[in-house]
Amino acid sequence: MYYSTDEFGAARVRQSPYVLAGRARFLVWGWSFGASLALYLAAREPRLPAAVCAGTVFGPVTPPEWSRALLADMARLLAARERGETATLTPGERAFLVRPDLPAYLARRRAFATWPGVAPEAVRAPLLVYTGTADEPVVSRLAGQRAALAAAGIPLRVFPGLDHRQLVTATDVVLPPVRAFLRRHAAAQM
Repeated sequence: MYYSTDEFGAARVRQSPYVLAGRARFLVWGWSFGASLALYLAAREPRLPAAVCAGTVFGPVTPPEWSRALLADMARLLAARERGETATLTPGERAFLVRPDLPAYLARRRAFATWPGVAPEAVRAPLLVYTGTADEPVVSRLAGQRAALAAAGIPLRVFPGLDHRQLVTATDVVLPPVRAFLRRHAAAQM
């Protein structure tokens, strides 16, 4: 069974600690797949006064060619496990096969292949999108989307030298502009 983006987004909102606590409005700061969910919420959730997205792109969560390649590689690994031939796999591939969240991970990756993406013009809440110059392929895809983001009034911040993980670990770099954005756009609406 696959969730649609609407079902998945609604479930995420229902499980939010802020919604569970009865808050009428809440902010979202998402990274990677969480940023894809934040884009979805920025386009559809009326209780969201502002959002921040780190390390994601507009459009499909993963382009079709990435999904096909990823799903084919996962099928190869699962087949090796079924045949009892994991000794020929790399240590990283063997570790992947024993991760405790493997069923959920596989379901999410399969769903990515069919989920529609969010277009910049669909975003309703103020949104800050950021990435780093070493966050490939995200930074290259966002560079190609820069005009659409500008037309939709969505700022794009590209931090020099940051890779995907550093988008949330280099807090001395990313936190000041994120805080400023959230204060500017959310304070009046909360």
